[in-house]
Amino acid sequence: AEVLEEKAMVTELTFVAGAGGAKALGGFAVKPSFQRIAGVSGPAQPLSDLALHRGIERLSVIADRMNLGSQIQEASRRMYQLAAQMSFTHGRPSRFVACACLYIVCRRKRSPHLLIDFSDVLQASVRTLGGTYMRLLRRLLGGDFRHPSAFAENSGVEVPIVDPSIFIERFARKLDLGTAQRKIQNTAMRLIQFMHRDWICLGRRPNGLCGAALLISAHYHGQKVSAKDISDIVRLGEDTLRKRLQELHHTPLALMSRAQFEKTDPSARLELTDG
Repeated sequence: AEVLEEKAMVTELTFVAGAGGAKALGGFAVKPSFQRIAGVSGPAQPLSDLALHRGIERLSVIADRMNLGSQIQEASRRMYQLAAQMSFTHGRPSRFVACACLYIVCRRKRSPHLLIDFSDVLQASVRTLGGTYMRLLRRLLGGDFRHPSAFAENSGVEVPIVDPSIFIERFARKLDLGTAQRKIQNTAMRLIQFMHRDWICLGRRPNGLCGAALLISAHYHGQKVSAKDISDIVRLGEDTLRKRLQELHHTPLALMSRAQFEKTDPSARLELTDG
């Protein structure tokens, strides 16, 4: 015998008689899990592969608009693939997931980029992007108990705490400080070291800390820079900038003379005294 047709698909509805004469719909539904790409011959691709491909394409577009290097882009693509394997991309806009992957890699590579930079490119709120970033980070580190995954145990993802000093040069260039830029940068970097020593960096945004350090450093070297100039460049409100300055006022650094500041090792602990 010759098989002429097997498992043919039809669109007509058919009913079959079940036990006791009950009627039931015959056959089974075929889920649309495959799709053919227009203009491409060969077997159809699973929709999950298409979604992954489109997500990585969007990631590349975002990275190109931000002038991110090839190493960051390649590592971010692998990060996106890992996120897809962990089902993190399901139900989330791919551009937000792509942004989260790029930001994680920027943090790991110590690239001077903030979430607000991605916000400008995507025209999305920092809060939305930050929420996606934090959820992806928890998933990668195995901290999302609602979605336990074996991938988290072997992901090897470590995201360092943001060091504000990596942003100093970037912000200083925007201040148009002329020949004084280098020495203002160096002094601001030294101020950041003192902030680390006095635990001011803990739990605070790096742009605010950089803004405070640059404002103090500019005045230290006789450059006229206003708080508004700094707040516009670091993308932070003047009130928040003043809070960082007030916090510094209550540290041993505020009691040091110019000579003491230039000679003191920032890593050495100092006691807060009035003398």
